[in-house]
Amino acid sequence: MRKRAKKLLSMLLCGTMLCLYLPLQAQAVQFSDVSANAWYYTAISSLSDKGILSGTGGGKFSPTATLTRGQFVTMLAKSTLSANDLQPYNFSGYFKDVTASHWATPFVNWAYETRVASGYEDGTFQPDKAVTRQEMAVMAVSYTHLRAHETELHL
Repeated sequence: MRKRAKKLLSMLLCGTMLCLYLPLQAQAVQFSDVSANAWYYTAISSLSDKGILSGTGGGKFSPTATLTRGQFVTMLAKSTLSANDLQPYNFSGYFKDVTASHWATPFVNWAYETRVASGYEDGTFQPDKAVTRQEMAVMAVSYTHLRAHETELHL
């Protein structure tokens, strides 16, 4: 009898754990220009579900568009911070081309303050400029260091 109870409890525990890992019904914004059979559909849906991606407006994602510096730091910031956490970064900040009214202002200010990204020698950030692979790599490594440091502080 005791062996049977352990087996039943084990099966119940395994079933519970399995249910936790089953995907929930997708609540992502469905972009009209992202086909459900596109190779990147799952990734875009997942990032959209988490609020990291929101598309380019008008129900579109624009998968063939060039990724900009502003968009890249936005994704990094949104993967870490809530909208409330970003409020203190919503000011006309450190770069002459990132005004308080620019859509990427809080994300650029966060990236600069946390040393995830830097600007150019002329005092600009150029948020609407295409981000290069080199810039993405540098920002990704800086972001990883930031997250590792934050994790150490919470241990």
